Amino acid sequence: MDVSKGEGETIATLAGIMNVDSAKLGKDIQQNFAYIFPNDDVEVADVTLRVMKIAQA
Repeated sequence: MDVSKGEGETIATLAGIMNVDSAKLGKDIQQNFAYIFPNDDVEVADVTLRVMKIAQA
């Protein structure tokens, strides 16, 4: 999973779409893994909103 590694095609693509630095986004997402995925049943919309919030910080 790209999020747990903090790098990969998914993060690079997302960073491009959001016009943010891929390395910073990857690091920030990796450091906030437990926040993004608080449980096994997390909704996709919640993941999306959390990633967007992290990217905008």
